[in-house]
Amino acid sequence: MKRRVVFIVQGEGRGHLTQAIAMAELLRESSYEVVACMIGRAHDMDIPAVIDGEIDCPLIPFRSPNLIYSKRTGALNIKRTVTNAIMHFGRYFNNINRIQDIVIAYRADVIINFYDVLGGLYNLFINQNRIPFVAVAHQYYMMHRDFVHPSGQPISRWLLQLNSRITSAKAIRRLGLSFSPESSDGRRRITVVPPLLRRSAIASDQPSVDEGFILAYCTQESMERELVRLGQELQRPIHCYSNRIATREQEYVADGIHFHQVNGQRFLDHMRRCSMIVSTAGFESVCEAFYRGKPALLMPLPNHYEQLCNAIDAERVGAGQRLAIYGSTMQDVQYDESSVAFKSWIAEAREHFLIALDSAIDRPPKRVIYRSTDVLLKYSVWPLRRGLDLIY
Repeated sequence: MKRRVVFIVQGEGRGHLTQAIAMAELLRESSYEVVACMIGRAHDMDIPAVIDGEIDCPLIPFRSPNLIYSKRTGALNIKRTVTNAIMHFGRYFNNINRIQDIVIAYRADVIINFYDVLGGLYNLFINQNRIPFVAVAHQYYMMHRDFVHPSGQPISRWLLQLNSRITSAKAIRRLGLSFSPESSDGRRRITVVPPLLRRSAIASDQPSVDEGFILAYCTQESMERELVRLGQELQRPIHCYSNRIATREQEYVADGIHFHQVNGQRFLDHMRRCSMIVSTAGFESVCEAFYRGKPALLMPLPNHYEQLCNAIDAERVGAGQRLAIYGSTMQDVQYDESSVAFKSWIAEAREHFLIALDSAIDRPPKRVIYRSTDVLLKYSVWPLRRGLDLIY
């Protein structure tokens, strides 16, 4: 009998959603079966187009904290992000109970959390690894003792590490997705594994070609303005996929840019045919481009420390070039043709993940030993949460 798996996925953007799709494909022909996928959403309760129909199980959206960006500059607004989380504190903690209801209803044997905050809090306060809990994200590799962080920005680094610790609170294992093989970090319970790429992203039935256009994935209005400047500078057409046109027509042209509604299959077809890709240093987009042998121009959003780390790490392995400052100029993208080793690393993904899951689920349960800070947090928050249950 197959072991039943419940996914909890941070559903803003496409990165963690595509990881969940790839993981479901990987588990499909194994001793595991994905029986439910919970998707943490910030506002609307619609199923994201990226994952809709891609996983053969119920998709269950729920409210979860998210990052908030400035509409004018595109920079990460830490103050509004924290304020929003505090304002909706009661609703979020009520949804932790909802996660428990889903886990029980679908008789989960293992839970895999793709960087959702409420998923981590659920394991900390309620589950406590009674059902084996595994956390998967590229951000956990950034917790690794050997990861090279950007100089300075100690507060941003601390906030990223804090969020990563919350999303993987007391997880049996943290699976850190990495561009290259690295040793494990036992003290932090980090196992380094290959990136999770969908089969459609690495299919070889249609070879890559260069049709001379630039492909972009855009999440912020400020990046759209930068794309206009880049297209004029490089004198190449641009095809841009954006969540911001979800309520408009599927395609339209503005300022020389062809805008498309987000669609996973069409995006991958454009990637196969483009000459280069421009993105905000999202891990999955860079990996897909690297696998296809497409040069990547990376434009981390202002104040977004995580994207800056992604860009620097991508440069380390030759996966792309960072455009450090919006408004700077460049003539072309220099690209290191080093994707052969990367393809070999990707080919090992199935073996690495199944070994990690088997070792996590077969591990005997341990008595949970709390530190003083854990005890204080647990017994100060739980009475409040129980009181809020009476309101919602």
